[in-house]
Amino acid sequence: PAGRVATVDSGTVSGLPEGPHGAVVSTLDGDELVVERVLTRYGDGSRVTSIAAGVPVRNDGLLPTSWWLPAGPSVPVERGLVVLNLDNVERTVSVSALGADGEVTLGGLGEVVVAPAGRVDLDLVSDVALNQPLVVRSDGRVLVERTVPSAELFSSAWAIAGEPTR
Repeated sequence: PAGRVATVDSGTVSGLPEGPHGAVVSTLDGDELVVERVLTRYGDGSRVTSIAAGVPVRNDGLLPTSWWLPAGPSVPVERGLVVLNLDNVERTVSVSALGADGEVTLGGLGEVVVAPAGRVDLDLVSDVALNQPLVVRSDGRVLVERTVPSAELFSSAWAIAGEPTR
């Protein structure tokens, strides 16, 4: 029904092991569905809340196979990018930085294999990635997200579905 709100607190899910997880929400009956991810972090007497909207579908009804980030991190970040494979077959992703001379593939991130229905965390530690727009391309349906920043040193740009605009 319209206006119904459901909230899932992963900390209350019985049997869910510690560590990173991925989740996909969809509808099969054609009803419109709005999903937002809201994360709140507490620390040092402050509270920071980040909201990530759902993923728009392409004109052919499929999820995007390319993503871009308007800004890479300002300092090297291990596990700075999360890729979730939505299919039950292995997928390959590549990560590039957009610079004045075009795209430059980040070292070690040219052909990263993501297991069927799996998740992989990618390090954004290359100097080429710092403060540059980034592009993630896949040979299948994936969701891409930056790790939520935990300090002022990090860029707070989220991944955006589709090809970058120039």
